[in-house]
Amino acid sequence: MMPAPSTNAPTLVLAAIASELGNISDRAVVTHTLGVGIVEAALSLSDTSLTRPWSSVWLLGTAGAYGSDGLEIGSVVAAERHVWVPQAGGSHAGYLPAPVPTIAEPSLPPVDFGALPMVGCATTPTVTTDPNLAGAIARDHDVAVEHLEAFAIARWCETRHIPFAAVLGISNIVGPDAHQEWTSNRDGAEAAARQSLIKLLG
Repeated sequence: MMPAPSTNAPTLVLAAIASELGNISDRAVVTHTLGVGIVEAALSLSDTSLTRPWSSVWLLGTAGAYGSDGLEIGSVVAAERHVWVPQAGGSHAGYLPAPVPTIAEPSLPPVDFGALPMVGCATTPTVTTDPNLAGAIARDHDVAVEHLEAFAIARWCETRHIPFAAVLGISNIVGPDAHQEWTSNRDGAEAAARQSLIKLLG
């Protein structure tokens, strides 16, 4: 059984790739890169160096917005609710048996999120490019953004009773232009997310 989080324990900041962390490693936090996708994230979280008490865990990175909540490229959100949406072909392509967890809602770190929008986040096995599917995911699961690793971390923290939040810069609108937009906007979105997290960490 994991020890309960302690206010004297360090803060862990995770990201899929090193560029998302940027200069956050200069802060008094521990950083760790996960790799891309939910499987790589889950494997990385099994690293024995992470099996220590953490005061809180943060995910830092970029995300696509589903477009239903008016989120603009370059804005930053905090994800507080996480949903695993494994059907790349939509909700009618298959189903998961009931014992498989698909929603994670770990407690949030005890900070003032201020005006930062608090949203639901879908983790999908692939980047969604079909606008009809994107709309269905947003509507059926009550989520505003898409991220490829967040659910694995949220469940990891939830099962260990570690406060967790994801701070994500919006790099693209989910749909056919997602990759091109991400390529063009990722640097700015990463920087915006880092600045927001630095403010939250004080």
